[in-house]
Amino acid sequence: MKKTKDKSAKPRKSVDVRALKLFLGHLRPALSSLDGGDPDAAGEYLVTASAFCPSLAMRKQLEKVQDECAHGSLERAETILEQLVSYAAMMLPDSELAKPPVLTASKPQHTPGEWKAVGRRIEHSELNGFSGKYRIADAYANTSLANCPTYEEAEANARLIAAAPDLLAALVATMNCLAEYRQTGHMTGWDKPLAEAREALAKARAV
Repeated sequence: MKKTKDKSAKPRKSVDVRALKLFLGHLRPALSSLDGGDPDAAGEYLVTASAFCPSLAMRKQLEKVQDECAHGSLERAETILEQLVSYAAMMLPDSELAKPPVLTASKPQHTPGEWKAVGRRIEHSELNGFSGKYRIADAYANTSLANCPTYEEAEANARLIAAAPDLLAALVATMNCLAEYRQTGHMTGWDKPLAEAREALAKARAV
C-alpha cells in the first residue's frame, strides 16, 4: 500500500539547532522593530542575524528583507520577514519548542509595595500608620561622625530602598525573558520588562 505524504508535517532537514535559535533570536526583534516603524533597529538585528543564518535558502530570504528595507519598502520587508520567521521556527525540533518554566516572585516576606522615599524616610504609598503614612524604614545619616552617610547620601539610600520592590519585580521579569532566550533562542514580550526595569532604575536614582 502506497503511503501518502503528510503535507502538514514540519520540514526536518539537517540544521544547526543552536545557530537556528540564535538566528530566530535576532529575527523576531527585527520583526517587532519593523512593526513598530523602526527600520534602523530592525537593520541592526538583521545584520547580526546574518552571522547565524543556518542555510543558503534562508540567507537569500534575509537578503531580500534587507534589500526591501534599503529601498524603503517596509511593508514588503515585513511580509518577507514574517515568512522567514515562520519557516525558521518550523525547522526547530519539537524538543526545542517547549516553553521554559516561568519564574514568579515567591510570597514576599517584606511589606508589599509600593514604597516611596520622603527625604530619609521610606513610606508605604497607601498604608497609613498612627501618624501619617506607614513607615517602612529610615535611612541613617550622621555628619558628626566619620565614615557615616551624609544627609544627601541618606536620601539617595532611601530612594534606592524605596525602589526595591520594583527592582525585584523587574528582575523576575528579566529572568523570565533570559530563560526563554536560553531555551528557544528568542524572547517575546521583552519590551515590557525592559520598560519596568527603566522605571525602577529611574525611581532608585530619582531621575
